[in-house]
Formats: sequence, C-alpha cells, structure tokens
Amino acid sequence: GHSLSFVTKDFSTLEAEISAAGELAPDLFVGSSEWTDRMAASSLIAKLGGASLSGFDGAVTSALSYQGELYAIPYSVENLALVCNGERVKNQPGSANELVEAGFKLVLSPGGDPYTLFPIQSSFGVLPLTIDESGDWTEATGFGVERGKEFAAWMAQNRSLIRELDYSSAITALVDGVEPCLVTGPWAIPELTQRAEFEIKVYQIPSFGGEKALAFSSARAVFVSAKSANLEAAKETAGYFATEPVQLLIHNQTGRVPAMSKVASSVDDPIIEGFSKAAMNTVVLPGNTAMQNSWVPWTKAINALLKSDEEPGRIWDELLAELKTAIG
Repeated sequence: GHSLSFVTKDFSTLEAEISAAGELAPDLFVGSSEWTDRMAASSLIAKLGGASLSGFDGAVTSALSYQGELYAIPYSVENLALVCNGERVKNQPGSANELVEAGFKLVLSPGGDPYTLFPIQSSFGVLPLTIDESGDWTEATGFGVERGKEFAAWMAQNRSLIRELDYSSAITALVDGVEPCLVTGPWAIPELTQRAEFEIKVYQIPSFGGEKALAFSSARAVFVSAKSANLEAAKETAGYFATEPVQLLIHNQTGRVPAMSKVASSVDDPIIEGFSKAAMNTVVLPGNTAMQNSWVPWTKAINALLKSDEEPGRIWDELLAELKTAIG
C-alpha cells in the first residue's frame, strides 16, 4: 500500500550525506556495516528490534548491531579474494611464490590503498587495531607490533610486485590478460563475467609474510533513518530484505554473496563458493573511532613506502607517531 521512490547516490559520500540530511533523510538507505556504530551513536538510524534474522551468521548480525541492538538488515556480505583467469591460474596457489611466478602483481588504487593491501600486511601479523580477549576490536592501534617494520621493509623491497591502477583499468588488465589475478571483491564479478572470455576462478589469498592472510569482511545492508516520517512502514519494508526470496533475487541480479547462510549455500556457483571459502580468512572491518582516525595516516604511510626514498623504518615510526596523535 506504499509507493517507493529510488534515488541513486555515490556510495563513497553517502554516509556524510545521511549525517547532514537531518529531517530530509530518506526513509531507508543502503549502507555498509562499518557505519553502524557511528550512525547509531549519533541517533541517525532506527533500532530494528522486531526484525527476524534467523538464518544469518552471528558475525554478520553483530557487525550491524550496536550495544546489543540490531540496526540494519544485511543483504550481502563482501570480502576480498583472489579473482583469477582460470586458464592461467588453474588451482588454488599453494604459496605467494607460486602466484608471483604466474605473473601476479598486487594492483592497488593510486595514492595508497590500505583496504586492498591489508591481506598482505596481515600475513605479517600487523593489524590496524588490537583485539581484546573476546575477539572484539579495541581503540588501540595494532601497528606497533614487532613485525611492523619488517612489513614496511618488505613493501619497500618489493615495489616491483605492486601496480597502481584505478578500478576500471584494473578490471581491464585482468580481462585483457595483463594480470593473471586481481585482489578484489564480489562487486567486480558482474562486469568480469560479461567481459572475460575465460573461466573466472576465486581463491584464497596466499600468505606473503608467513601468517594467515586476513582480509576485511563487511556487509551491505538496509538501514532505516531514525527521523523517517514513515518509520513503521520503512521498518516493514526493511524486513523484506531478511527473507530468502529477496536475498536470492539480489544475488541473481548482482552476483553478490547472499548474507543469509541458507541462501548462500543453496547457490550452485563456484564463484560464490570461492568467495565463501575466502571469507573464512577474514576479520570484520572495524567501524569505531580509532579505525576512522587510522585510515589517513595508514594510507599516507603506504604511499610513502611505495614511492619515497625515505628509510622504511622511519616511515613506520612516523606512522606510529601520527596514530598516537590521532587515536592516543
């Protein structure tokens, strides 16, 4: 009995737009799980206490909860994996050396790209924040661990293994055979499926530093604005995203991995299976204040390690000093 108007927005600026919208905020909007804590603490989103989330993994729902209350309905989960030309990389690479021998270079977005680089960095045991005994992220930096400078030195010594390309150029590099694999997420699959003339295979990212290569995982979800003029109708509409038919419909139209476990396991698709297997080596992308204040210094340090002649250990020390100022 309700009509809906859909508006397409630039996802990279949407959180800021919602925060500034006030009474003009939309009834519902699509967002990322890492927004949850910030938006809930600022009373920008409504609690969805009545929603049924049976069939969803606890890690997914916890990422969309704040102080024990659910604030969003997930419709897809996303994490990075190794997406390859199946003719050139026929099986799961057993090691980083095997992948490099196949011609692999890590493609990063220009200007520093910590999100894509993180699986390599984490394989050296270097996380952005520390993790407490219950497995939750803390507000303390994780860059000060012993192997931090070892990773910095590796970056400076292995610049030849890293290329900087924008997203479109990276997709073209894989399609045209310039690169055998990309570290990317399920968002790239629809375009790759349309353009690639080879079988796409999805693998776990091998370790470059000796420890498990962990990627960030997050969920795309539907939020309800706390100031919605149609609050109950908006909550009811959001609830449809927690049903199996809608989860499957979104997967069929977008190629993304369904957030509902039962739906994901029912999809007979080796690409989805590959991302699901890669998701076993992930950690939830932090959304707390310390993480938000870490992105700029982290990005700056990566850019310096790739392009500066400064000693890597000094660059890492500068990163730690900036983080101490930014997050304490």
